[in-house]
Amino acid sequence: MADMQTAFATLEGLDCFRNDIAKVQSELIAFRDEFLPEFLGLPLLESLPDYMPNHLRAQVVETSHRLSSWQKAVDKLSEALPFANHSELRAEDFNDFMFQEATPAFSRSTDGIRWKIGLFVSLDWIRGWCWPTFLDRKDDAEAEEQDFLAALPRIKPWLMSLAVDDSVLLNGLCMILPLIADFDPPFVKLALDPETWRSLVMSNADVPEEQRQMWLEAIDHGHFRHAVNNALLHVVGALANNNFMLIRDYLEHPCLHGGYTGLMPHYLFALLFQKVSILRQLASDSSQANLGLEMDTNRTVTIATR
Repeated sequence: MADMQTAFATLEGLDCFRNDIAKVQSELIAFRDEFLPEFLGLPLLESLPDYMPNHLRAQVVETSHRLSSWQKAVDKLSEALPFANHSELRAEDFNDFMFQEATPAFSRSTDGIRWKIGLFVSLDWIRGWCWPTFLDRKDDAEAEEQDFLAALPRIKPWLMSLAVDDSVLLNGLCMILPLIADFDPPFVKLALDPETWRSLVMSNADVPEEQRQMWLEAIDHGHFRHAVNNALLHVVGALANNNFMLIRDYLEHPCLHGGYTGLMPHYLFALLFQKVSILRQLASDSSQANLGLEMDTNRTVTIATR
């Protein structure tokens, strides 16, 4: 009788998160069947730029795996989703696929889970490399982030006014866009399109022709494309929280394949691992509540990858 009661409690616990579980399951399928073939579709060495140092080229190759290995790992992770007969989930089983550490966090509402899983980029990086000059700095990091997000209507035109060879812009694409990707995906997509910057350069009547040609050359062949590839890595990771399927918009991006493409599967896998881990914990907590045990509805689960 006790075993049957536990089984019913488990099913009721799962029912609380059924939509969230189904959504993550669909994300895992898209990652396996759509995203991985694009990320790993080109021979890896061919996708790396000539100017990348040899030690970095060796590191990227070493941490990358064949497509079939990745897809098998995704299948194994899918089997650990919290259904009635889910399999065990152990981080050490996936060490080779989680090169990037992910910091899990989330909030819950009647609309479901809102994911806040961190990967690499944070406000600290923006403070050091591309802080908008018109924004005041604050000692309180949380208040500073709120001010930053509130200032997005001013930050976006400021970012788009920067020159394509300006280091502030190149850093901003990699650091600011991921932070706002969850709030304004259309703007982020526009800012990562090389044609957007080509149009801005061509329509700027104040630019001398020689400078214009230098900027156009940078868009086509310079460090700008390398920076956009880097930005795509971080934007893809940011979108994977609550706008996972919008990653499809970038699968045919002209800068998708480059020096940072080999890390994209690692970023997404680490984030999906955290989603599965958190859902398992929430389902377990909910099941215990249905058995008459106390449940902390505001709990944030922290599980380190590596």
